[in-house]
Amino acid sequence: AEPVTLSADQTAGEAFGVIIGSCARQVLSNMDAALQTGDPEGPHQLRIGLRRLRGALRAHRNLLDRKFVGELERTARTLARLAGGLRDIDVLIKDFVGPYAAGPGKRSDVKPLMMALHSHRDQMCRAVGERILSGDYSDFQLSLIGLMEGEIPAGAAGRDQKPARRQGVVGSARRNLDRSWAKVEEYGARIDELGISERHDMRKALKNHRYSVEFYASLFARRAVSRYLKRLKRLQSHFGYLNDVAMVHKIRDIYEAGSDPQGDLLWAIGHIQGLQDARAETAWLTVRAGWAKLDSGPRFWAKS
Repeated sequence: AEPVTLSADQTAGEAFGVIIGSCARQVLSNMDAALQTGDPEGPHQLRIGLRRLRGALRAHRNLLDRKFVGELERTARTLARLAGGLRDIDVLIKDFVGPYAAGPGKRSDVKPLMMALHSHRDQMCRAVGERILSGDYSDFQLSLIGLMEGEIPAGAAGRDQKPARRQGVVGSARRNLDRSWAKVEEYGARIDELGISERHDMRKALKNHRYSVEFYASLFARRAVSRYLKRLKRLQSHFGYLNDVAMVHKIRDIYEAGSDPQGDLLWAIGHIQGLQDARAETAWLTVRAGWAKLDSGPRFWAKS
């Protein structure tokens, strides 16, 4: 994503135009990358762009027509799910099965497993391409281009977003950052009690909060933002590893969908899963420490 640069004399509406333009350009360019190349970074950046887009739409709902926002979000969510699935397969191949295949002491040739994963990836590539080229996504792309050009649809009857768009951007930024932080804090307050699904939800809340921080970073003291982002990114990276480990448990399902697994190969799959589960327990301790550090630090956007 390109940096978002705002100025304190802008209105909330003007700032939204800058933010949505950054998100839309990332989405549109990586739609092309996902279609035209086999580089895993294309789908990965497409998913990030779609998440940033959805975060920007949610944060600025009061400036936009609800029906328009709902339609864009639904389309973005569907495409993000497909792109995310493709990225997850790439992680399994590159970071989990690939190193095992090349490592010492393995008991089984995992070539059949790698072939199954690559075949599954090919299917997902086709599914992403078909979606991008469908009529729904043509409309989606046209809507993004319109937003980049400043064409913000009028609100539904009886709703006037103009007063909200005329508000100062700094006050709007503080409110949006408070909202995104509150969602993270809701999970963080119960971090020792979170189950697997809630840990995943906290990870998503952290991502959304980070996107908000990056949207508004240029409005606040650079050093304070930088310190905050450093702690936030470190915590996110630990959560990301835990999410990738959870993906390891889908390896067997993917393989069994296309082949009848043999004993040695099942042992290899189980060994990969067990190894990562053991590492995940250690990673969770790191997550808890990282959360404590982020939670105890100052909020750079708070009024002094």
